[in-house]
Amino acid sequence: MQVKLNAEVRSYPNEPAVIKELFARIDQVLKETGLLFTHMVINGVEIFGDYENFIKDNMDQIEEIEVVLRTPAQLQNEVFLSVHEYLERAVPGIRELVEEFYQGPKDESWTKLAQLLEGLQSINQITALVGQSANKPENWPEYMEVYEKLETELSALNEAMEDSDLVLFADLLNYEILPLLEALDKEVKKIIA
Repeated sequence: MQVKLNAEVRSYPNEPAVIKELFARIDQVLKETGLLFTHMVINGVEIFGDYENFIKDNMDQIEEIEVVLRTPAQLQNEVFLSVHEYLERAVPGIRELVEEFYQGPKDESWTKLAQLLEGLQSINQITALVGQSANKPENWPEYMEVYEKLETELSALNEAMEDSDLVLFADLLNYEILPLLEALDKEVKKIIA
């Protein structure tokens, strides 16, 4: 199998013993370059996580592995680009969800809400990771100001849900959460610009 790693191509036999050698080489390149390992492309398919088991389970069929590395700035830009793309899709969906909750939520409404909360959880994780990073975007204080307001409103949203107050829940989504997500997206656009 051919392994592409940081502009270098090496051939390895398709044997399980090679896996340790491959990951040792990846670690060495990461230490030497300061780059970050994001994922692998194996036979043209992007793989995120559990690489060793995937390689071991598919060893006989693997022809090519590309180890994808990024600078911290590139990775940050890609992450915030995905946040922007999510928010572009989520905002119209929230408007629909608000109407559904005003009219009385159906099973599908609860599914949409669960998807929204998963997306917001991802944004939370990204924000926490970038917050711990030494390389923060220039507009990080502005981003965090909007994000912290969003967290406060999400707590209020949770309380409305616990109280089964669906009208308050829809109001909070419509008049508090939605504008904050739009403001957050404006800050994200500045980051990826």
